[in-house]
Amino acid sequence: MKRFFYILLLLSLISCTQKPCEEISENFRSYNAAKNEIDKASFNFIDKVNTSKSSWIKQASFYSCNGNEGYFILETKQKSYVFKNLPISVWQEFKDADSFGTYYSSYIRGKYILILEQ
Repeated sequence: MKRFFYILLLLSLISCTQKPCEEISENFRSYNAAKNEIDKASFNFIDKVNTSKSSWIKQASFYSCNGNEGYFILETKQKSYVFKNLPISVWQEFKDADSFGTYYSSYIRGKYILILEQ
């Protein structure tokens, strides 16, 4: 019984440190501040893709509150980007693309809200 109580207490402490994704700020001072806030928020859907086949893209992840659209975080060899309101369908197509870089250049860059670039 004690063990159950400690687990319950630990889970409640962890959930208290996460803020709802709907409360994420619209303004960030830096890429790292945005990434930290997104990483610490509670989302309904989080997904990452293995980008090891890409020579340009190091990491890509997607965070959504509502399962329809969300934050797209892209890290390349030169820069890192945070996009807002990217549709989940575009994320799925990006994940399935033969070339992440080509898909990004053709279907994401310049077409969605870029909130930060590092």
